[in-house]
Amino acid sequence: MRHWVLGKYRDVCSLCGREANPEDLAKYPADLCPRCVNELIPALAKWVVEKVKQAKGQFRKQPWREIQGILKGVSNGSK
Repeated sequence: MRHWVLGKYRDVCSLCGREANPEDLAKYPADLCPRCVNELIPALAKWVVEKVKQAKGQFRKQPWREIQGILKGVSNGSK
């Protein structure tokens, strides 16, 4: 994601807002920096495990939509 910062455009992570190399941002969906991906993936995995345990074997389609939303940056997973 490009933002105007200190008189010029800079490539920044869409999640944390930190400046990052454009090559790093292009590696991941939604212009995420490697730092956010390394923190996001474990948090997302923990959230999925909690949802599966709550479903008690009756996993619905809705959590998968929430997961896709989190990965696309649409949802924060707090539903």
